[in-house]
Formats: sequence, C-alpha cells, structure tokens
Amino acid sequence: MAETLVDLTSHIENSKFGFPIFGRDEMVRTKEITRIEMVDIGLIDIEDTTFQYRRDVKNIGNLAADIKANGQTTPVFLREVGEGRHQIISGNRRLAALKQLKRKKVLARVFPNCTDERAWALSISENFQRDDFSDLEKALVCQRLREEGKANGEVGRVTNMSKRNVQHYLSVANADEVLREALHEGKISLFVTVALARKGNVFLDPDHTLEAVLEKATREEMTVKEVEGLLKEIKEAAVDPDKRPDMKKRRGRGKFVPVKITEKKNGGFDLVVKWRATRNANELVKITDALRKTMERIEALKASERN
Repeated sequence: MAETLVDLTSHIENSKFGFPIFGRDEMVRTKEITRIEMVDIGLIDIEDTTFQYRRDVKNIGNLAADIKANGQTTPVFLREVGEGRHQIISGNRRLAALKQLKRKKVLARVFPNCTDERAWALSISENFQRDDFSDLEKALVCQRLREEGKANGEVGRVTNMSKRNVQHYLSVANADEVLREALHEGKISLFVTVALARKGNVFLDPDHTLEAVLEKATREEMTVKEVEGLLKEIKEAAVDPDKRPDMKKRRGRGKFVPVKITEKKNGGFDLVVKWRATRNANELVKITDALRKTMERIEALKASERN
C-alpha cells in the first residue's frame, strides 16, 4: 500500500475540536508518514487498554452487526511497537467487533514512529469527536490525564476545554457510581451531576437518599437551579426537621415533550424540538410529524406571499 503524507496542520484545522497535538511552531513544521493497510489482528494486543477511553467497549452487538452488513468503513489507529506488532491507539470497539465476527484482518491507519504524547493526543481527539462519547467518558479522560501528571491547564489544552470545565469533569469522575451511570446514560446533565456530586453529604434519611433525589431530578427533568434548591432544603432540615422538603412536590418541568409549537400574537410561531437518546424511539414519530406539518405551514406562507 502506498504511503500517505499527512500534514498535521491541516489535520488539526479540519478537526471538529482542533485538539493541539504539538506546540504551534512544531505543528507547522512537522510532516508525518502514515500507512492505510489491512493488518493481521493476531499482530495486535487487543487486551491493551493504554489508550482506551470508552466505557462500554464490550457492548458491541450493534457495531458488529453494522460491520457485518456494511463492512468496516472507518480505520482503527495503530502504532508500530517492533517485531511486526502493533499497539492500538483508537478503535478498540471496532477491533473487538471484528474479532467477534472472526475476521482475520482490520483496516488500519498505521503510525510507524508515534511517540506516547502523539498517541495520547490522537486517541483523545478521535474519541472526543464522536457524538456518542459521553460526558462520563470525557470526565474519565480528564482524570487519566491528571493522573499522568498534567495540570488542569494542560488537560484543558489537550481536550480543548476551559479550566472551569476541566474542574467540572474532574468533580464527577469520582462521583458515586449511581451518578456516574446516570450521566453516562444521558439521564442527567453534567452540571446536575456536579451539583449532586458536590453536595452528596447532605442526604439525611431514607426519604432523601442520593438515589431518591436522583430519581426525582431525572423524572421531573429538574434544572441545576431546581436541584440546588432541593439540596439546600435538605441541608437545612438537618438543623430543623420541620423544614424537611416534600419529595412528592413537583419542582421540575414535568413530562417530557419532544415537540412544542407556541403561537405568537403577530401570527408567527416558535417550534421547539427536543430529543434524548434515553427516550422512547417512538417519540421520533411525533418529531417528524411536527416537522412535516411545520414545513407545510411554511410552504403555505411562502405561497401566500407570492400571491
């Protein structure tokens, strides 16, 4: 397979997040040789998790089915480690899916002279650009970088985050597992998780456990402000039991509404569409139906203007 010249500057500029791989001057000067080729899976240590950031690497049923139907469309990233062997930089789930399908080879982009720093940057960049890379997985990336000795500012540089956001992600990396799982599944936002993780010591009794508050926040889709208000009441109840909050009282926005059309006095309207991966896929029907009706309405308005 012919070698491919990769201009690192172009790679960074075209990246969705623009992760800095090197310092800017070095990035402009550096050219890198990579190869796209089929690599024998037996020459890759698939148990190596050095650059593994995905939490559900073993949950590959759907991915395996897609590869079986459509083939492997995206190469994994590998680096040469000597004696013809390779270390995986990114694509652990694709590699595991291929192994499950009993495939012998994997489509790969091979980096022959890849340093540890370069491999870390490639892995982080490739993972962060995936829409299904959860906030918990991002938090675990930040945690690992800190464990590698990087200061918050350097973690922010590598992940393209502000120092404040790095602190938020680090605060949930070691949160209670029930919070981490809810964040990973998209049931609560990062900032609700941060609030619950930082105030976890205020829970008093069986009515106000972390699980109870989390269930309420999830069910009612409570905002950060609403969650913090509830936590404040629970904390005050430690001093004055009469102030114990009523957990049955609704505080959040209530029932999830995937589509909402609000009529305006001037004859216009607002269309709000919401979708969560954790919701029932049948709600997509409501969304597509609302969009169809909205487009029909817009076409009618355009026709009336032409007339």
